[in-house]
Amino acid sequence: MKNNMFAGDGIRKQQIPKYYVDRYGVNNLFRLWLDKARRLCYTLVADEEGIKAVVLEVFPDHKSYERRFGYRTG
Repeated sequence: MKNNMFAGDGIRKQQIPKYYVDRYGVNNLFRLWLDKARRLCYTLVADEEGIKAVVLEVFPDHKSYERRFGYRTG
């Protein structure tokens, strides 16, 4: 991410979890696959110093990622 803050997949606005919108005021969200199970979610914010990538959450497993995004798991 240091070399390319757009390295992750963009999440559509309507799919951004309400948790991130309510807690952090997020209006853009990216997902970066770290390996087969782990993922990282980050947002881009602009201030007087420029654009920064802010890591919101690192998911240690696929199940916790699915819960945050409201996916049903069988």
